[in-house]
Amino acid sequence: MPAEISRTELKGYEEITPPYTIRPKIVHLQYDSKQKYQFIIFDTETTCTRKLAEMCQLSAVSENGKHEFSTYILPKSNTSYSAYLVNGMTIKTIKGVGTLYQGNIPVESITIEQALRDFLTFITKVKSSERHENQITVLIGHNSATFHVPILLRNTLELDSGGYCKPNQSSIYNHLFKEQFDAYDALEDVRALRKILFESSLSLSRKNIVKNSSVISAPHAVANMLYLDQRHELLLTFSDNLFNETDTGPIKRSMAQNIADSGLSYDDLHKLYIRFGKIGLVAILSDPPTTSSAKTPRVTWTKRILAAIV
Repeated sequence: MPAEISRTELKGYEEITPPYTIRPKIVHLQYDSKQKYQFIIFDTETTCTRKLAEMCQLSAVSENGKHEFSTYILPKSNTSYSAYLVNGMTIKTIKGVGTLYQGNIPVESITIEQALRDFLTFITKVKSSERHENQITVLIGHNSATFHVPILLRNTLELDSGGYCKPNQSSIYNHLFKEQFDAYDALEDVRALRKILFESSLSLSRKNIVKNSSVISAPHAVANMLYLDQRHELLLTFSDNLFNETDTGPIKRSMAQNIADSGLSYDDLHKLYIRFGKIGLVAILSDPPTTSSAKTPRVTWTKRILAAIV
């Protein structure tokens, strides 16, 4: 239960902690028959699959296949071994100069800043090639977690042997076209995804693609990214303090993430405890923030978890 303190006391504790934060509301765009949808399919190859992954290839293709973009990017850090096994990319340094290799062949690469400028130029070029009123340009990337493959493909992708093909791009492509493609090369990936969406027996309508995808506006995407980046930075402050990678610490990683979700770092909790002791720390974690109309705790009111943190 919430700590038994007055609202004035709680406000006093809140004055030395960061303001309560919540994840920005993501509004998914709804299909509108009056809009003209223009699709650009994009893909990346990265140095690893972790949060701090860097791009080493960025590719895109227009819906009609007339416009293609692909560039290699020299990352600041080398590719992980697991990423190398997937995309074949690595950096070799010769006489102090780093060169990006793919499959042991050197490739010409540019900086991430130049790559993004070139990509924006490509998008502008594609947009201007088909000028229509009420035109919306949608970037599409294959991700089975957000592109609801089971909903779109359940009937079409049933296998002769029963069941359904795996919801990854390689399996879908092989099932539809009875051939393989050079997966894990960003340009080949976007070419394959374009064929799946617009040239396959799926016969997907624009309405189906938009309705069954997590389409959001660029401003919403940026706001969500900034929130997740901040949460990640806050979460790192709890590592090896209140939780560890084996989840054998005082609290689980998921609970530490809940604390970070609310805008608090480990240092914030420590500062609060030093100044106000257990009562201040418990109050911040278990009471509803004074800036919120919600009646739920900022983090938790589970006594076992609060005791572990204190």
